[in-house]
Amino acid sequence: MKLKSIYDLWKTSDLYNNMNKASKRKANMKNFKQNYIIDNNEMKKYYVEDSTKMIDGKKVALKICLVGWRLKTECMIDTSDNFEG
Repeated sequence: MKLKSIYDLWKTSDLYNNMNKASKRKANMKNFKQNYIIDNNEMKKYYVEDSTKMIDGKKVALKICLVGWRLKTECMIDTSDNFEG
């Protein structure tokens, strides 16, 4: 997944929207990559500068991406009220 698309999703998050103006000015792509990807022990293992991927039988070069990382789409916690006891 390209880092640019992750950055765009982060900019629509509540975390970004609740920042003050000074913090938002510092929250550019360069600082996002350093602070949230490279310095983060969980995310840095997926970070790759250059990668290639086969799409429709063609080799496509990807720059600055996260390989093997997937976006969480929904909560996996069961919130049903089926308690016995």
